[in-house]
Amino acid sequence: MFQGALTRWQTARGRGPFFLLILLGAISVLGHAPFFIAPAFILSFALFWIRIDAVSRWDDRPKRAVFWSGWAFAFGYFLAGLYWIGSAFLVRGGVYVWIMPLCVVVLPALLSLFWAFAASLYARLRVTHLGVSALIFAVVIGAAEWLRGHILTGFPWNLPGYIFEGGNPISQSASLFGIYGLTLLTLLLGAAFGPALIDTRKHFVAPTVCLAVFAGLFVWGHMRLNTHSDVEMTDLNIRVVQAAIDQTRKFDPEYYNEIVTRYTELTRSAGLDTIDVIIWPEGAIPGLVLERREVMDAIVSALRPGQTLVLGVTRRDLEGRYYNSMAAITVGADGSAGLSALYDKRRLVPFGEYFPGGGLIEKLDMPTLSAAVASFTKGETGLFAPPGLPPASAQICYEIIFPGFTDLSTEPQPDYILNISNDAWYGRSTGPWQHLNQVRYRAIETGLPVVRSASNGVSGVIDPLGRRLNDTSPYALTVIDTVLPAPL
Repeated sequence: MFQGALTRWQTARGRGPFFLLILLGAISVLGHAPFFIAPAFILSFALFWIRIDAVSRWDDRPKRAVFWSGWAFAFGYFLAGLYWIGSAFLVRGGVYVWIMPLCVVVLPALLSLFWAFAASLYARLRVTHLGVSALIFAVVIGAAEWLRGHILTGFPWNLPGYIFEGGNPISQSASLFGIYGLTLLTLLLGAAFGPALIDTRKHFVAPTVCLAVFAGLFVWGHMRLNTHSDVEMTDLNIRVVQAAIDQTRKFDPEYYNEIVTRYTELTRSAGLDTIDVIIWPEGAIPGLVLERREVMDAIVSALRPGQTLVLGVTRRDLEGRYYNSMAAITVGADGSAGLSALYDKRRLVPFGEYFPGGGLIEKLDMPTLSAAVASFTKGETGLFAPPGLPPASAQICYEIIFPGFTDLSTEPQPDYILNISNDAWYGRSTGPWQHLNQVRYRAIETGLPVVRSASNGVSGVIDPLGRRLNDTSPYALTVIDTVLPAPL
């Protein structure tokens, strides 16, 4: 029965297989956070290869059929993995609501072109041996994923390697060859099962070898975790504030004072005297906070001498340019306060924080999705080092999804990654959990702990092996008092 279904899957024509490929791509997303059902991705990818390989061997017009087959699976994969983007348009309201369906569909459709062209390239190679052919398919899709993460601005969200939860044994291999290396191995594993499903007796070697490799990675990762079971701590005491403010309320002027009060009262809560640095998320308080004296006075009044507050702000320079920034406000021993460090976001979200061809948009006076300004300006600085605190690699929101963003060649080297984000844009969806898993991989790759404050996301501390030490629910109204782990 199974072999008969497989034969029909290889030979069927018409629209049915096209829509089944979209469904199969959507099912494969169950491998990602928060589900982590890795076999769902592995099996789906194996069936995807079986279909692509069969179509590539058709005698009549295989090129077009292969291209659209590759596109269909990828479209289902990206649509199911990125549907949460639509929440941001609903939150913003107004003119953005009507373009929400378009954008939710267009982005996956464009990203799917990477896999469609990769499938077309595979079809041109015409390798006869099924086992070798499957491995080549994994390599070309892996190359497409690397290109997706680098071409134009790059968008390496939900790379296949992320189906293994960060902080678990197999994820530790990212410390050896990064998430792109793990992605390639994951694709090889999925593709290797394709020929085995067709004929297990002839094609058992490749899946056996791949499983042995992953078994070895699991054992090595387990040993690595055991070796570092006790995380070494520094003497830096941190408070991360989680204020649980709905994104729709941030646009309500009548709610503005409540937002300021909630953050300052949480900052003042019991135990503040032992804290060195307080972290608020990206966009904690809307508007040009640094230019509002009454707000700055309220913020400073919540701090003690010698303490530093780090928060995300929209700021404006003397030339009228806007930046999405991370600012540090330090209170001196005499009670005086001032701006002690500043980081301007370097990787801006297209259409969310700037418009390609932004000059025209600015003339139209149309705000970006994430702020009431036409476009942010890209920053240039990297290291974030308020006086008296260890240097950090500052990363705002989705900057942390880019492997290699942390520059370990600087002097001094960063001691940790400081990530602030506003995950409230994406509501109660899978988006914040996918974001968290990618954050955990940055810790594994760099050997640095991560301190994270994410509005309606998962806030807390992640150790250098990607393990969650102290964190909280995205929707909690609380503070997390913890100690900064030391880097490996």
